[in-house]
Amino acid sequence: MDSAQIRGDGVATHVLFDAVLDISRARDLCERLNQALESGDPLMLDGGHIARIDTAAIQTLTIFCRTAKERGIPINWCAASPSLRQAAETLGLVQILQVQL
Repeated sequence: MDSAQIRGDGVATHVLFDAVLDISRARDLCERLNQALESGDPLMLDGGHIARIDTAAIQTLTIFCRTAKERGIPINWCAASPSLRQAAETLGLVQILQVQL
C-alpha cells in the first residue's frame, strides 16, 4: 500500500497520508512527496488518518515542507491527526510542518 495518495485538480495538489508512516515506508513517502512538489501547485495535506508516525517519516515531512517553502509553494493541512500533532510538538517541528495544534 502507498504511504500517500497524490492527486491534482488543477488548482491544488492533494496529499492523503496513510494511517501508518514509519521507516519502512519512508522511501515511498519521499518519492510521493517529491511527486506532489513537481506540480508547483499549492499543497493540501490530509493527515487526519495518521495513527502512527515515527521520526523517519517526520524527518521526510520536514524536508518536504522546507522544500515547498523554498520553492514558494503554499502548504495547508485540511486535517492533522492527534498522532501527527503530538509528534510535531514533541520534536519541536510544529512551525516548520505548519501543523495546527
